Amino acid sequence: MRKEDLDLNKTPKNSSMAADEKEMKKLGKQMKKHRTNEELKKEYQKIPDPIQHKS
Repeated sequence: MRKEDLDLNKTPKNSSMAADEKEMKKLGKQMKKHRTNEELKKEYQKIPDPIQHKS
């Protein structure tokens, strides 16, 4: 597929990868600010992720 053949206005039905380097850098900065699961537990007494399956 050639670059000219791509539909630049197409919106994916679900999440997608970053479209370009600028967006990748932006997402990387956002990820640096996210707290880890351990930080959430320790600092905020919060459960980081819902429990999906109980064994």
